[in-house]
Amino acid sequence: MKIYNKSAVWATVNEYPHNFIRLTDEDENSIIPWNSAAAPMKQRLEEIKQVLSAKSTPEDKIFIIQTRTGTRGKPNNYFVSKTGKEAEEKTPLSDQKIEVQQVKSEIITDADLLELRVKCERLEMELDAAQIKIEELEDQILNENETALSDEGGVLNKFSWLKDVLPSLADSYFASRAQDREIEQAKIGLEYQKLQANATAAQLAPKEIKQETMPTLKQLEEFKTNNINGFYMWLSDPVNNEYYNNLTNKNNDTEF
Repeated sequence: MKIYNKSAVWATVNEYPHNFIRLTDEDENSIIPWNSAAAPMKQRLEEIKQVLSAKSTPEDKIFIIQTRTGTRGKPNNYFVSKTGKEAEEKTPLSDQKIEVQQVKSEIITDADLLELRVKCERLEMELDAAQIKIEELEDQILNENETALSDEGGVLNKFSWLKDVLPSLADSYFASRAQDREIEQAKIGLEYQKLQANATAAQLAPKEIKQETMPTLKQLEEFKTNNINGFYMWLSDPVNNEYYNNLTNKNNDTEF
């Protein structure tokens, strides 16, 4: 089995025409999935190069770059590592699976995931209720202001000080509620980061854990910066991939 290094492999890959590409581990478990309409091949190429060049990627870890023509074409496999040399020793796949299951049972349980899901759902319900209350108060204040301003010679003359006091009171209230929302959202983020850190420490693929909550784009970008391998293992799940692409597209639309 020929092992290419991370630079020399591309000349061989480009010898044959292809319009689909992905990266897997040595056992063909997907790390970076096939390109799609939402994630074109150019993007996938850059992501593969990032993984192969990342400092956190072991020198002797073997990957497989797979290419094919058409969605049903037979993949071509190119084995690659940073150095182009095969590792001297490899733990049998059966032993790896047993070790992963043992670590998983020690780090996280279904009960932990369920508890976190319940907490997140409760916080989201509280935030939604707070937002509704804020909107109701905002409408009430606006209506009272309109009534006072239209009452010539009546309430406006008796309570003219309201024009100066109400805006500042409203600003203080809304600022307080916004701060409460930020605190609650931060709690959600901390809970997720704690859970994700445990899973990453065991080098578990996200498909081995039934993830019920989804991170924000900011959290994913931080995770990608700190552990690019773990990030692309998470991204290899089709559901996670679609979620991340939707976040990215939404963020791009907001910037424009």
